[in-house]
Amino acid sequence: MDKEYQRAVDQVKMELMSDLMVVTNLGFEEPVWSDIEPIDGKSKKAGISKALGVYRIIYKPSGLTMYIGKGNIGARRYRHKNVFLNDGTPVTNPGGSVDNSPAAQKMYKHDTDINNWLFSWCDIGNDALSKSYEMVLQEIENPPFSESYMAGK
Repeated sequence: MDKEYQRAVDQVKMELMSDLMVVTNLGFEEPVWSDIEPIDGKSKKAGISKALGVYRIIYKPSGLTMYIGKGNIGARRYRHKNVFLNDGTPVTNPGGSVDNSPAAQKMYKHDTDINNWLFSWCDIGNDALSKSYEMVLQEIENPPFSESYMAGK
């Protein structure tokens, strides 16, 4: 048997067992959602810049969740806000990279007033669980700006 390959197999098994223990322990906790806040403001809940989890974009006049996403919460909020404030078009960064947000494009087309867009998030701390939670929430709530084929991506 190839010793290096077996070593790699053992490492992956250990990582998966560790992830399983983390997710199992997270299953005993309820997700804690932030207060609903303006999307362009600073979050009152500490830790947004390092949070990995799930978030909602809510349309203030109706109170409806229009988009559910997951990832690095601070970075996602920043991207959605910046594309929205760029008239709903992708933002070209100084180095030439482009930030895009189909959700922000849809938000801008729906209502150009940034004050009508709210944000709420929860820090899950685990990527696999965040993906699954996002998919379940999208399936149940069916937010109009979320694309089901993108859930968990």
